[in-house]
Amino acid sequence: MSFFRYLPDASGEGASRCPLPEGKATPFGWPAWRIDSHGIVLRWRGTLQPVEELRFTVALDLREAPVVEVLLGECRYRVGLCEVIYGYPLQTFPVNLPEGLEHAILKEGLLLRTMSPDTEVWILAPAECGKDVPEMLAPHLFGPSGTKRDWENAYASLCSPASLQIFGWLEGCVLEGLNELALRREDWRERAEAAIQLHLDHFFSEKHFSYVTPRSEPTVDNWRNNEHGLMLPSLIRYRPEHPAVSAYESLLYGHYRKQLVTLEQNVSCEGCYTVAYPFAMLARLKQNPDFLDLALDLLLLHQRALKVGETLFLQYRHEERKHVYPFWIRGVAWYLLGHARVLQIVAEWPQGSALNSAKVEAVRSELQGMIQKVASLQRNDFLWNCFAEDAASGAETSGAAGVAAAFLLAGDLGCAPDSMVESAKQTLRALESYLTSDGLLGGVVQSNKIEAGEPLQRYGARCRSQMGQGLAVQLSALLVRRA
Repeated sequence: MSFFRYLPDASGEGASRCPLPEGKATPFGWPAWRIDSHGIVLRWRGTLQPVEELRFTVALDLREAPVVEVLLGECRYRVGLCEVIYGYPLQTFPVNLPEGLEHAILKEGLLLRTMSPDTEVWILAPAECGKDVPEMLAPHLFGPSGTKRDWENAYASLCSPASLQIFGWLEGCVLEGLNELALRREDWRERAEAAIQLHLDHFFSEKHFSYVTPRSEPTVDNWRNNEHGLMLPSLIRYRPEHPAVSAYESLLYGHYRKQLVTLEQNVSCEGCYTVAYPFAMLARLKQNPDFLDLALDLLLLHQRALKVGETLFLQYRHEERKHVYPFWIRGVAWYLLGHARVLQIVAEWPQGSALNSAKVEAVRSELQGMIQKVASLQRNDFLWNCFAEDAASGAETSGAAGVAAAFLLAGDLGCAPDSMVESAKQTLRALESYLTSDGLLGGVVQSNKIEAGEPLQRYGARCRSQMGQGLAVQLSALLVRRA
């Protein structure tokens, strides 16, 4: 692999020893340092080859955009700035370093501090401080020994604890990428399956499950919201008898059978992928056609709620009677992937079972029509804009990966023309230029937090995300052995 990492000494000079904020927890109880306006100093020993980035990983949720200043530890020469814009736990941020500073970094260390006295950023600390934090998520200096960007490195980092994400749709995208890798790449199957088990171990014990929410709140045995459902497909594949499966079944069947058959609530594209698809997986597990019928109903509901003419919106907000985020490309990916994955399970269903053919055909027709529309919005570089119809919003990689993967799944179902295979190949080639040499995917629009709203998505800020990496690996694996 054409890169290397240098971890600092574990001390973190000046790192706050105060407890975490009340009611907050880090993922998996991993140790953390607080960066405030006084700062902490990271030091290294030995020798350094040329390095190009300092990286650190957010430990507690941020609902603002603090700026971290990086300086040489003694002379206070500023070497970089990093806007940790609405960072979520387990998200890594890079700081580009000027060339030729390795000797000074060894001599003085690097000081990290926030630029405002009323802001703080909690970051994961190295493993020596306590539990086993992956090197890729601990603060470190990064230096590539070559410029090659390689999907094999993306597979390797995805097949590791460094790709862990917050419980729910973020981690679900990683698990789905790993699952496709295990299915399609025989040479990676053993590593991908081991990684899935390792990831599940971080959330699911023998009889319980625990995690921290996107707001860094610790939670036990609670499927708290609709977006958590994308954890379920992998749990069903690998641990179908886990009590969490039955808990999810009871929650969803009771809740959605009664409530999600009208538009008297908010509806979002995520539900196609994080509710309808998991419920179809439950239907397959239980061989229950009623569950699969409900999954189809959920997709049809989302069609009615989220489309106005030919425009697909991310959300319908019931109280405001308002549609928001037109053709937001990551939402388009959720919509298409959800339809395609449910139809995969429909296609596997025993012939003669009492599935409603009119509902199936309506879902198929919608997938075909939406793919045709979205394909017409593709950029010349084979990506999509963050808001597909708004060129000013700029290219976005995670949604592009998800959309291209949906094209391939739809093609397998007879819902997309053969030309979509070449389109998906071109998208994967375009995504390769956003990879780091150790396999991280850049160009991802930030997590869509309500406090930031649509302006953050249109602002043009991009980040790195293991979630996006999972979507890209899913696409890469789906392209195996295709003409």
